[in-house]
Amino acid sequence: MSKTEGQNIVICKNCGSNSVKYTGNISTFLLYASLACIVVGAIIPFIGWFVILPIGLISMISSIIAYFLVNKSYFKCQSCKHSFKVSLDEYKLYKASIK
Repeated sequence: MSKTEGQNIVICKNCGSNSVKYTGNISTFLLYASLACIVVGAIIPFIGWFVILPIGLISMISSIIAYFLVNKSYFKCQSCKHSFKVSLDEYKLYKASIK
């Protein structure tokens, strides 16, 4: 039997462990923030409609733009809890290796 060692694409730059977790990128955060603003803005009258809802729409557009412009993905080491960035190419290799 072969021993399973996990992926060897993304390795923590602090401790060298390969047990890392994908935490997203800025476009993911902007998308969640915009969805929250749109939901809250639709519920609250006047202030929500004229202040929060436009902020949510602007944030949604920003998340779409950031998705195409940002070339970094964020990971967090499960051993030492160190957060770090990797390139989009490394992330694609990581995603393909864990399937």
